[in-house]
Amino acid sequence: YINKNKNNLKNFDVILVLSNEMNREGELNRESKARANKAIKIFKRYSAKYLITSGWAYRKDTDLCIATAFKNYINNYAKNLDEKAFFEKRKSFFKEKNKVCFLIGFPRSGTTLLDTILRSHPDIDVIEEKPIINSLEGIIKNKFKYKLNEIYKLSEPEVQTLRKYYLENIFQLSDKKNAKLIVDKFPFQTVSLPLINFIFPEAKIIFAHRHPYDTVLSCFQQCFEPNNAMANLRSLRESSEIYDLSMKMWVRYKENLNLNFTMSKYESLIDNFEVQTKKIMDFLEIEWNPNIKNYRETALSRIKINTPSSSQVIQPLYRSSIAKWENYKTYFADCHVFLENWVKYFNY
Repeated sequence: YINKNKNNLKNFDVILVLSNEMNREGELNRESKARANKAIKIFKRYSAKYLITSGWAYRKDTDLCIATAFKNYINNYAKNLDEKAFFEKRKSFFKEKNKVCFLIGFPRSGTTLLDTILRSHPDIDVIEEKPIINSLEGIIKNKFKYKLNEIYKLSEPEVQTLRKYYLENIFQLSDKKNAKLIVDKFPFQTVSLPLINFIFPEAKIIFAHRHPYDTVLSCFQQCFEPNNAMANLRSLRESSEIYDLSMKMWVRYKENLNLNFTMSKYESLIDNFEVQTKKIMDFLEIEWNPNIKNYRETALSRIKINTPSSSQVIQPLYRSSIAKWENYKTYFADCHVFLENWVKYFNY
């Protein structure tokens, strides 16, 4: 119907997606993902009032909700910290300095703005949301036959294989072959820190954060590509719950993994651009360059920005997205239990 009536779709009120086939990890299969992605494109193009996904929240062979599958994925990673061997092996394995940094946090926390600022520096390139770490997970499970809660069982040659695979792929994706630093930007890789730190214990990490309520609201308002992570962002409460779990993991990893990290606060970046960017450059051991002020030109020159912030990073810095959640206070009644502690933790 869609293909035959492309010129008569503007009056649709509802787009319904039926896509219920998943693999054993809770991911949509190729056909279902294609169907859902096509529906999202139509939804955005023709401004239908509602986009309803039906059937894709559950795997075919179980009653396990894929949102729950992602929570299990997070908790399985954390189990590595209960193993003494994890810390002993990480400490003894070869630690070669490399020019890779990880930009993490939580979706809609200002990572795309920071991404665009950083890539405006002539010595920095940013690789935006490419699933190389996910590929390493596949190697661990399919080739080495370990679960993600068994990272501590990896041998030194296996770790070297993973390091080599990662570095070859991240450098291949870079357009700046002479860059002094490659930044791997993928917000939800916060939950993958045990693997990142086990393979690259010396790597620099930038943790981006924003007011928890604004972060959750912005996540809920986006139309993300459906997967087991984004399945947790279908309501304000669900978004708040996965934010809470992710931040708990961040705190635990920060306290136990001896991370080489710095924090990037979205609101401070807006209000004190030069101070904050110089702080980050000092951490990265790269000289501040005035070209980072031209981040809007950088954004406009990019062929594609793979996040919902694509239309925002080409604009001047603005404060209208700060405290936006206050316009929706009444809808957060059952979210405070998940978010209030983080408001205090991040000093808002």
